[in-house]
Amino acid sequence: MNGTQNSVRTIGFATIVVTILTAAVSFGFVRASLNDIRVHWQENLVWASSQLEIEYLRFRESLVRLGDERNGVDSAEVNRRFEILWSRVKLFQTGVAGQKMESRPHLGAAIAALQVTLEKQEPRVTGLRDNDETGASILFEAFAKHDQELYQFHRGIMQAEVEIGAGLRDALYANHLALTWLAGGAVLVTLALLAFFAAETRRQRQAAIENSILLEQARTATRAKTAFLSMMSHDLRTPMNGILGMIALAKRHTADLRQAEHLDQAADASRQMNDLLSDILDFASLDAIVSDLVAEPFELVQLQQHIRSELEPFAQREDINFTFNTTSDADQVMLGDKRRLSQIIGHLARFLGRNSATDGVELRMSYAAGFFRAEFDFHYETEAGDWHLDLVLGPSSQEISGFANDALGPAIARGFTENMGGTLSLHLPQAARENAVVVLSVPLKAQKRAYVRVRIETQSSALAAICKSALKMPHVQFYQHGDAGDVHTVVVETGAQFERDTCERLRAVYPKAKFIALGVPLDGALFDGEIKLPIDVAALRQAAFLEGIQGSLLQG
Repeated sequence: MNGTQNSVRTIGFATIVVTILTAAVSFGFVRASLNDIRVHWQENLVWASSQLEIEYLRFRESLVRLGDERNGVDSAEVNRRFEILWSRVKLFQTGVAGQKMESRPHLGAAIAALQVTLEKQEPRVTGLRDNDETGASILFEAFAKHDQELYQFHRGIMQAEVEIGAGLRDALYANHLALTWLAGGAVLVTLALLAFFAAETRRQRQAAIENSILLEQARTATRAKTAFLSMMSHDLRTPMNGILGMIALAKRHTADLRQAEHLDQAADASRQMNDLLSDILDFASLDAIVSDLVAEPFELVQLQQHIRSELEPFAQREDINFTFNTTSDADQVMLGDKRRLSQIIGHLARFLGRNSATDGVELRMSYAAGFFRAEFDFHYETEAGDWHLDLVLGPSSQEISGFANDALGPAIARGFTENMGGTLSLHLPQAARENAVVVLSVPLKAQKRAYVRVRIETQSSALAAICKSALKMPHVQFYQHGDAGDVHTVVVETGAQFERDTCERLRAVYPKAKFIALGVPLDGALFDGEIKLPIDVAALRQAAFLEGIQGSLLQG
């Protein structure tokens, strides 16, 4: 169907182009015909032949009247008429008129004969005297033979010009007719193409509406599937965790080694089921679009600590040693989805721990040139199984008809990586003692962190020391008496009579600062947030101000 539509569009476009070119050529022919008519009337031989005949008769008349005192014609007048006649003859021998006469040799004979006579009689004309009637009579008789020739010449010119004019008009009419038919045909073809394009546009618009409806239905189905899997995963994991708890209790109260072994096997199966449910939930979220990714600042060391805590239970169960190294500044701040990166690295680490027949994996994380990079360095025994790692971690296939349960984790990791615009690659060892390396590379924006200045106003020096200890971080500076410059956060102890006076005095100095209350304030409107006593360090760092301010002060 698409091929037919493309063919019709191509033919339509070609038809329009050919029509325009043909119209341009036809217009050129019409213009050329009009130009021929213009040139023809600029060099009208009928007018020139009539003028020649008139001047010939005037010259003859001057010869008759020479010597007649009543007419006042003298030899000078005869010579003037002779020169005018000569110039009319020369007109037919030069220019466009001369070219036309060359194409009519039967008419040019009269002009040639007259020219011979003019050349022969020129001495006699120039030698005439005023009363030389005899000489005038001789000249009159000498030119008499041209009377009939010039008459026939003029009639021949008139007939030839009429034929030429008729031919020019016929050519103009033919070009005009061709142009009219061509223009009409072009209009009809254009109207037909416009009708086709209009119908095609309506069809495509309708198809776009239908596709939009189908897309929305597909998205709704995907969301429903994800919601269902999430619900089922949660509902299944809850009783599974209960089973694990009961198994742990049963194992604690049994002394039978065989029964304890059976309980361990049940616990392992339950944990595997929990992991599988988590993988299914992550696999269902692979359809998430890029806009679902969360862009938030996080430190490389925070990501490392989070992954370490996530992998510790797995490492203990599988008896695998995970070592973590950072090859760049651990305080490096990046802007990206930390949770998604943790999922990717967790899936890869668990897959390698189960399937590479290794007892240790070194995870190196770094950030440079706009890319976060995680390298899994491990010893790989190729003869450990019937299949190889490159079948799962090698180049991805556009169509996956199915895969084993063990390959679910890498499939999830690869899907999340592609959603983040990154790449996943495997470098197998080239020699027996070399390790294999799985490389994860994801583009992330770097962030330069500005310092947060905090001023603590408390009556108790011990409370101030506790606040400073809770907020002691590399990017936090504490205000000291006499310091100049802006303060971003002011922490004020509440509950005293001077609470309002303190807040008003400090707001006048730091109008843009965020005010945090330590304890329950007498007037909550004076503060932007509050932390109840005794101090919760995590709440003070996260809920009060540092997380929010840190994000606002990060600079790209």
